[in-house]
Amino acid sequence: GERMLKRYRAQPEMSQKSAPGRGTSKRKRSSRGLQALELPHNEYPAEFPCRSKCIMLFQRTHGIDVIILAMFVYEYGDLCPEPNRRRVYISYLDSVNYFTPRRFRTNIYHELLKAYLDFVRRRGFIAAHIWACPPLKGDDYILYCHPPEQKVPKDERLRKWYMSMLQDAEKEGIVKSVTNIYDEYLKNTDNIATVLPYFEGDYWVGEIESLIETIEEEDAEDEPEVEPA
Repeated sequence: GERMLKRYRAQPEMSQKSAPGRGTSKRKRSSRGLQALELPHNEYPAEFPCRSKCIMLFQRTHGIDVIILAMFVYEYGDLCPEPNRRRVYISYLDSVNYFTPRRFRTNIYHELLKAYLDFVRRRGFIAAHIWACPPLKGDDYILYCHPPEQKVPKDERLRKWYMSMLQDAEKEGIVKSVTNIYDEYLKNTDNIATVLPYFEGDYWVGEIESLIETIEEEDAEDEPEVEPA
């Protein structure tokens, strides 16, 4: 998978006091694992306050509202510390191929994504992150049941699907530029792990936490045993 980063055109204000709408919740993401790193010149935040949302698209079919698409997002506002401040993370997007007419399916999904990116841009968020990684065969991200004939896109096809949407968003002035995790954070060899935004459920967070646990276990094994007096 690949995480893509979209930078927005700067907005002067950012709403933080608006009441949460339906389908939203506030939570704090603990960063205890990264706090265990020895950072003499960097105090790492203990938590990252955010608002989680589930955005869903329905289509009325034969008088019944059918879920067509669902998307999980995390919004880290102006009160959240760096490196998460004023960023949004689109963690999961899932759909079922029931939308009709079929030829408009991609256009509708792209318009929904662009509308959300424009919505958070207007609220003052400076960047949005997408983890573009298709599920493994038999796995489900959000919707637990998919039509048996629905195909799962390969990595490259999914990446191109997102890039097509982002290129349209750039042309429309919603997105200022598009980059990726390597160019933004990893290319500079002077960077350390804490420059990466710490997102709820993100792949890189899990990998770093696992490495920290492994290092701590190895250090514990290397400690000499103290014999009783």
